[in-house]
Amino acid sequence: MREFLLFSISCCAVAALSGQEAADPVSFRCEGIRYQVNADNTANVTVGNVVGYKGADLQLPAQVTDDATGITYQVTAIGTEAFYGSPVQNLAIPASVDDIAGNAFFNANYLKAISVSDENGSFTGQDGILYNKEMTCLRCFPSYKSFGTYTLPASVTEIGDYAFCGVSVNKFDIPASVTGIGRGAFMGTKLKTMVIPPTVKEIGGEVFQNCGSLESIEFPDGMTVLPDHA
Repeated sequence: MREFLLFSISCCAVAALSGQEAADPVSFRCEGIRYQVNADNTANVTVGNVVGYKGADLQLPAQVTDDATGITYQVTAIGTEAFYGSPVQNLAIPASVDDIAGNAFFNANYLKAISVSDENGSFTGQDGILYNKEMTCLRCFPSYKSFGTYTLPASVTEIGDYAFCGVSVNKFDIPASVTGIGRGAFMGTKLKTMVIPPTVKEIGGEVFQNCGSLESIEFPDGMTVLPDHA
C-alpha cells in the first residue's frame, strides 16, 4: 500500500509539473505587442496579443528581439484573437507570416485595411481585404471597412472562419462558386436575409450568431443544419 501511495504521489507531481509547463509558454513583449515562442520551433514566434500597441498603423516586423535574452526570432504566425480590442486600423503583414488563426481579428473593431507583402507565399491583400495566396479563401474583411458594393472575387470558393464578423453589412449575395462557409463567418453582422446556394456543402457553427436584424435564412434542399447557434 505504501509503495502504491508513493507511486501515485509521484505521478501526480509529474502531471502537475507537466501541466504547469504547458500553461506557461515562453513569451515576451516588444513595443506593446506580446510574442509567444513556438513550442515546435523555438526559432519562431507567434503574435499573441496586440492590445498594448497604441498606434493606428502597424507594420508587423519579420523579426523581433527579446530584450531580456537578446535572442532574435522570426515572426511566423498571428495567433488566436491576437487583435482583440486592438486600436490598430491599418495592418501590414510581412513575408515571414505563414499562419493566421481563423479568429485572429475577432473583435478588432477599428481595423480598416490589411495589406500583405508581395513576397508572402501564404496570403495576399486586395483592396484592404485578406485572402489566401491563391485567392480561393476570403480570410478577413476588416470590420471597420466600408462594405459598399463589395462582391466576392470569382476565384473564392470558401468564406473563412469569422471572415465578416462584426462587419456592417445588411445584404450579401453568396455566389454559386462558394462551397464552404466557416465558423462565425457572419457573426454580429446586420444581415436581414440570407440565401445559401446549393453549391455550399459545409457550414461552420455560430455562422449567424448575434445577428439581431436577421429575419430569414434560406437553405438548399437536403442540407442538414445543426442547432449550433446558427
